[in-house]
Order: sequence, then C-alpha cells, then structure tokens
Amino acid sequence: MSITSKLSGFDSSSSSADARVQKYKEVIEKIFVDKDTDNALKIVEHVVQDSFPQVVARDIMNIFAKAFDHLQNDQVLELGEATLELISDKNMLEEEECIIRREVASVHQARKDFSDAAKCLMKIKLENTVRNIDPKEKSEILVSIAENWFSEDDAVNAEIYLNKATHVILDVEDEEINTRYRYCKAKVFDSKRKFVFAAQAYYELSSFEGSAIEEDNKFLLLKNAITCAVLAPVGPQKSRILTTLTKDERSKNCPNYEMLERMFNDKVINKKLSQEFESTLEEHQKATGSDGHSILETSVLEHNISVVSNIYTTISFEGLGTFLGISKSNAEKLISNMVIQGRISAILDQRSEIIEFEKNEREKLSIWNEQIGVLCNDVNTVLSKILKEFPEAENYIAQ
Repeated sequence: MSITSKLSGFDSSSSSADARVQKYKEVIEKIFVDKDTDNALKIVEHVVQDSFPQVVARDIMNIFAKAFDHLQNDQVLELGEATLELISDKNMLEEEECIIRREVASVHQARKDFSDAAKCLMKIKLENTVRNIDPKEKSEILVSIAENWFSEDDAVNAEIYLNKATHVILDVEDEEINTRYRYCKAKVFDSKRKFVFAAQAYYELSSFEGSAIEEDNKFLLLKNAITCAVLAPVGPQKSRILTTLTKDERSKNCPNYEMLERMFNDKVINKKLSQEFESTLEEHQKATGSDGHSILETSVLEHNISVVSNIYTTISFEGLGTFLGISKSNAEKLISNMVIQGRISAILDQRSEIIEFEKNEREKLSIWNEQIGVLCNDVNTVLSKILKEFPEAENYIAQ
C-alpha cells in the first residue's frame, strides 16, 4: 500500500483526533528511522492541504519537525528545504517552521556555509506572530544569526542582529545565551575597530563569575581586552579602561602587560616594544590607514604625543616630529586631529609652527588620583601577603 493510500485510510476512519495523530506518529517515526525522505515529503504534502483539519495538521507537523535528528545532513537539507517551501506561508505552522529552519541552519553552520545559515534563520518569524515566543528563544535565534554573519566576516549584519537581541536579552537569565551574545558583541566591536568598547566587553567577560566561561578562556579574554585598550585612540575612555585593567592583578600574567603598564604610567613607548606587541595582533588589527600608519603605530604615536604634553609646555612641529621619529608634517596632522576631536588640549600656531599645550588640571588630577589608587591597591596587596606569611607583623602595623 502506498503512503498516500495509508494516510487517506487514517483520515476516513472514525477515530478521534488524538488516535489519528497517534497513527501518523507511528508512520512518521518509521519513515524517519528508515530515512525515507521521499515518503516523508508526501506526508507534508498530504497534511498541508486546505481540506485537512488545521489542529490535527499542527500536531502531526510538530511530530514531523522534531524527527529530523534521525536524518543525515544531506537529507536534512533536502527534506528540510522542500518542507519549508510547502509550509512557509502557513501561519498555523510557525513553530514547526522554526524547528525545521533551525535544523537546516545547523547543517549549513556545520559545513561552514555561514551565510546560508544566517539567511535561513532570518526567515523565522519573530514579530507579529500567532504563537508566543519567550525572550530566551528569541534571543538565541537573534544571537545565532549574528554569530553566523560574523563568521561570514560580515560585522555590519552581525551588529544589526546583536542590536535586535539587546532589546530582549535583558529578560534572559540563561548564562550560555548571555555569554554568546556578549562575546559576539566584543568580537564585532573589535572587528569594526571600536577598540574601547571591545576592551570593555572583553574585560566584562573575563570577569564573569558564572560557569559558562572556563578560566583559561577568561585569561584569553583579558589578553584581548588589554590588546584592544592599547589600540584604542587616546582619550578619557581609554584612560579609564587602562586604569581598570592595570588594577586587575591578573593582568600582570598577560604577555602584553608591559605595553599596558607603560601606557597607563604615561611612559614613552619605544619601537622595540611596539614591534613585540605588533607580533601578537590579529590580521584585522594590523590594518593601515590612509596616512600610511598602522592602527598600532597611530595608537603609539598618539600616546607618545600625550606623554610629550605632560613634559613640555611648548614644542615646535619639528621638535615633535623628531621626538616621535616621523616627519614634521605627519606630526602636525596627528596632533591636529587629536585637538579637533577633543582628545588633547593644545593650541597650534601655524605661523610660528609652535604647539602650546594647555594643562587641563581637572583631567590631570583625575588621572593622578587613579594612579595613586592603583599604587595604594598594590601596597595593600603586598601588605596582605606579608600578614598572611607573618601574622605577628600586625602588631607593628597597629602601632
């Protein structure tokens, strides 16, 4: 007996709806175990007919959608895509469509066809649906789309879907989804060279107390945070994240700590240290700007200009160029951009080619306080270690 005749027999019987669904379930289970995708598709064609009772059709298709794990990847794609063509316009089957799309997308993802995976998931109805979608499911789908776009080197689309996830993920307590969201966001910031935001995002993940991130991975995230903080443009936001990272005792174990420490303490960065640091960068972090300088070179030059501003009251364009090891004109362009963007206080006299640095006392005091705070924390850490080793020393401290 053909599958169509068997199904028609179920429909013509006087059985209850539940008994009818049970008969379909037994057939579906056997077909999927046998990996008979041709007959599986015939079931879909049969139950999506307009004459078929919608409630029964939904129950049958729900069983059908959840049986895909019996199939091999090629069969998931073949049957999944054929099924989606038949049900994508059926509002009553939105949940079943979602289940199948996620199965198909997982195969595309396993094959590194990330664009196809993202496009498949994007067709899942998440707004104005006939079914209730809880924030966890919605967030997971949006984050998955973002992850696939990012894996396809499309940070623009990845950011779009991360922003959509932002509106719903606040209501989600699931550690894994939150961690995936925050990690993808950090990677997107990093990729788009929003290094201050990337550093903050990486650092938050490295400090995460849940079990979703292993300690070794936290160390790598901290290292990424330091790298992005170093690459960030000079300014108050960079100063704050440098302070946060320097205060963290774990940073001292990172291979890029020396660069972090020198930047935080306003010390000149030399070429040797810069080259050592560059060897640790990822390819997108080595990009060169229109001025011919790499991201790191620009960051180091701006940092050294900031150091100069703390040493000198005035300096010539020529003198600044000599100090930085670049031409006079390049030095002028760099500091001009910093002044225009409000990242350094200075007056440039074009006629006499002199730079006069304006001392922002409030900003200097803030940085000084932060540095004093770090020093005090270091002293307290040393003191705690001494007291742990020599408890009797507390009597002398009390005096």
